[in-house]
Amino acid sequence: MDMAPYKRAFVRAARALYKRGLVYGSSGNLSFKVGNRLLISCSGSSFRYLHPSQVVELMICGDEAIASEQKLRPSSELPMHMAILKATGLLHQDTAAVCHTHGVHTIATSILIGPSNSGLPPLTPGLIVSAYPVVVLGQFLPGSRELARAVEEKVLETKARAIILQNHGLICAGSSLEEVLNITEEVEEACRLYLLVRERPEGMSKELTRLILEAYKKACP
Repeated sequence: MDMAPYKRAFVRAARALYKRGLVYGSSGNLSFKVGNRLLISCSGSSFRYLHPSQVVELMICGDEAIASEQKLRPSSELPMHMAILKATGLLHQDTAAVCHTHGVHTIATSILIGPSNSGLPPLTPGLIVSAYPVVVLGQFLPGSRELARAVEEKVLETKARAIILQNHGLICAGSSLEEVLNITEEVEEACRLYLLVRERPEGMSKELTRLILEAYKKACP
């Protein structure tokens, strides 16, 4: 399989995240599953000027991502990417993507809310249809197996595809690069809104949330 077009799409997505201010320096990581291949940003890379040569290609064997002989090391958050792909069932789809960002508003909101399954309130229709529910996971060592395991358990418990990591950022999964970019942007903007109204962060009612989700599923089956 020629992975060059997918690496170019990967780079475009990564640079879009940088331009939106959702990653900075060498923070954040992205992965893109195509068939039995997994593309992931290399350790220490910056999305500022990411080049296709900095995208690591791995082979998926069962529930593991195996590196071929190459000089680049995959992101240290690879275990967390694999964990959320497995827990959401996306690992067995033809295409899937995972995005981990360090948006300032998302991190600030995680500090205010703290660990919670109710997490970010359903503040807008955009958040509801793209990412709800958005839970907040407690503090873990970045890149650790403990973090990956906690993310997997939280997804299985709540069915969430977007998890805010306290004092750390956001991890989310979707069927495509476009979907995870949309989720990431919606969550960051919802967190910005939350900070503006945090004295009274009233979300939409459970009934209205249900109706919005039902209407979206009918319009976009």
